[in-house]
Amino acid sequence: MSGRALRHRGRATTVKPVAWLDALPHWPDGTAAWLVTYGGVSPQRPAEASADEPLAGTDPARARPPVVWPHAIPVSTALRTGPRSVVLALGRRRGSLARLRDDPHVALAVIAPGVAFTAQGLATVTADPLPGVERVTAVTIAVARIQDHDHATFAIDDGPGWHWTDDDARQADAATRAALQTLAQRA
Repeated sequence: MSGRALRHRGRATTVKPVAWLDALPHWPDGTAAWLVTYGGVSPQRPAEASADEPLAGTDPARARPPVVWPHAIPVSTALRTGPRSVVLALGRRRGSLARLRDDPHVALAVIAPGVAFTAQGLATVTADPLPGVERVTAVTIAVARIQDHDHATFAIDDGPGWHWTDDDARQADAATRAALQTLAQRA
């Protein structure tokens, strides 16, 4: 594989070409994925500052410009609804929901057995609230491109191991995924 040459810290380096997929792979229900949204300007701490020091901007002598940081959250409800479409649910008061309403550009990273990819696209609110599960909002991602992280030199044996520790939360998650399936079938 040939890559393109870049300069990093004065040294030449070669970057592998990105592998793209034409369609979303399938992944198991309940897979923990990461939704990345953008927006929400945050003050930043100078690199040399300790966590106990105030954020930059509160001390004019140490002020640095604010930064737009990406925000990544785990989601357990992401469902593949087509070759380039995903639906998921977010709590109606989540900061990520507010950010994607302001800037719909999102990324969804999925790592599961035999699967590793990042889907990038535009998110839209599909149902607010999600019928039958009033505490969440359904969001659809129209996927523009899919970066394949699979590689011949390794295998993904498992995704993050996780489970609900609360029966009510487990039941709510199952009800949310069922409502998303129903919504997707109507679309």
